[in-house]
Amino acid sequence: RSSSSSSSSSSSSSSSSNNTGDGQTILSIWDILDEGIATDDDLLHNVKDSLADGVLIQIQNAFDKGFAADVADLLVESFAKEDKAWKHVRDYNANGTNSMYHELSSSSSTSTDPNEDHNDDHSKKDDFRYIHDVFQHDESRELYAALSGYDCLGKITSTMKWYDRNDYTNPNNNPAHSVTMIWDLTKEWKYDLGGMLHWGDAYDLHAYNKPEFNTLHLFTAQSPSMHTITPVSNELYEAEKTSKMKRLLWVVTVESHSSEPIEEDEEDMATTTKKNNIGRDVVQSMEQRFETERNVPAKRPRTPITVLELEPSYHYSSTNVDDKSKTSSTFADFNFTSDSSIFDCINPKFLEDPQNLQKAKETLQSDGLLVIRNVFFDDLAHLAHDIILQDDCEWNQRWYSSRTGFSTNKSDTPICSGGDMPEYEAIQAMFSHESSKDFMEYLIERDTTGEVITRSGIYGIGDHTSSHTDAQNSRAVAYLWNLSQNWKPEWGGSFVWGSGQMEHAYQFPTFNTFLLFSVGPRSGHTVTPSTEESEGYTRIAYGGWYNADPKNETSLTIDDPIGEIFSTRQSRRQLTTNTVLHIDKLMKLSKDEEKRQKLLEFVRILKNEQLNPSKEETIS
Repeated sequence: RSSSSSSSSSSSSSSSSNNTGDGQTILSIWDILDEGIATDDDLLHNVKDSLADGVLIQIQNAFDKGFAADVADLLVESFAKEDKAWKHVRDYNANGTNSMYHELSSSSSTSTDPNEDHNDDHSKKDDFRYIHDVFQHDESRELYAALSGYDCLGKITSTMKWYDRNDYTNPNNNPAHSVTMIWDLTKEWKYDLGGMLHWGDAYDLHAYNKPEFNTLHLFTAQSPSMHTITPVSNELYEAEKTSKMKRLLWVVTVESHSSEPIEEDEEDMATTTKKNNIGRDVVQSMEQRFETERNVPAKRPRTPITVLELEPSYHYSSTNVDDKSKTSSTFADFNFTSDSSIFDCINPKFLEDPQNLQKAKETLQSDGLLVIRNVFFDDLAHLAHDIILQDDCEWNQRWYSSRTGFSTNKSDTPICSGGDMPEYEAIQAMFSHESSKDFMEYLIERDTTGEVITRSGIYGIGDHTSSHTDAQNSRAVAYLWNLSQNWKPEWGGSFVWGSGQMEHAYQFPTFNTFLLFSVGPRSGHTVTPSTEESEGYTRIAYGGWYNADPKNETSLTIDDPIGEIFSTRQSRRQLTTNTVLHIDKLMKLSKDEEKRQKLLEFVRILKNEQLNPSKEETIS
């Protein structure tokens, strides 16, 4: 298309199917793209290459400002009229990928099926139908295909979404071989109100995308495309007293018939394009525009998730070994002393099978998530559960929201300090025992000789923790001992592993289940909001971190060969946040340009491996 992008120019290249019943020409994306974008071949090349790498594309001021303002005004006007077409969607399902938001029910779906006439439904005088048709225009399809490498011949779903107080969308992937556009129409939003778009494959500081008016987010449905809309805060009540803040999104998903790239020399491709009213000349012109051939985006490797299912084991010694109904009635039955460690409480079945230890080591040393069911004695787990719920357990309510996008609900995760409770202190001692530290170091091969922090928390209705990696200071290993009883997956409260395959990423709360992972750039995880259906049940857990000993952290100077010291991935895995910050500081203070350049090259390696957290993240 020429540089003079306008509505009149679209009529010359549009087919007859792209006219409304009243003769009005339907625009395509080319007609509403900001002119600077539509005519910038280098930018479009960059978008194409980035999508092939599985990257989230963010384009600010993507569309014509007047068009974007008109669409936003239409949406706000529909709120003012209390349009009954807006429906509050509560999508709670058994796999935990819950969502809660308002959706305009006039959204439409179309495909390129020649038996479907999806352009003759304008007699309804739907104000939004014309906007839907922009994204469903044949030339829009051709742009999706040219940028993504998918054929984009399948169904197009166009949906308007409004996220009100406490609304959210849990981490999810879109249909395979599809392209997704999230068009942000939110005005005057504040960071601490939540509602962030979180991209699961990015490092913490770059993963959260603040709502920005007329910003387009574009990505393909690969395994790294797990994304979230974080819960909108109750603080929106206060904000709306002085501002008409609305968290508005227009979401378009374009599906494909095949994962194979379109090849120009394939005879069936010509038949397909003709059958679906897509002009072959346009496809060819798009290929010439982007020069490089279309390739289906390659999937990035995921971190492993290993689940070990153990049969329950009991500490209580009964003369009748078949009697599993009787459990220890008091904490004293476990004979906890200052020498009690994980080895005194762990399910013997875990240690009896050498394959369990081998699988655990391989998973953790590959930066994956290890899940062990029935990890400790069952009767101990019940007692640990009851300890948290005792009346004399001291709780400190915690709430936090940062400008980076990380947040917890205002009533989220009260932390049990234990107070004057010897039983609680005994559990803390179990995790912090020197033998327990040695065991963790054996499994993960990282320094765990520093302080061990153990906390416990209760998640109430609506409580959550948005995505984060736990990478702070000297943390080496993170763990979570879940003690929730009779919990259903559709109630939310799931632990979601951000860098794993979607089908295994959700680990909903199950009693006496232990989650363990090495803290690092790929350890992003989320706790999804608990739904109102969970009332009367308790989502509780112990959790904490094994830290490296700060005294053992590498003391570096500008004259040290840092690149050689950390030349292997294994040595770089030992880097703590403190050490990385120290290296970064050395680079900035160095007056020797040659040494500075060597440091700079090493810092680039760290950035490529996403091991370069900033000072702001450490503070948060």
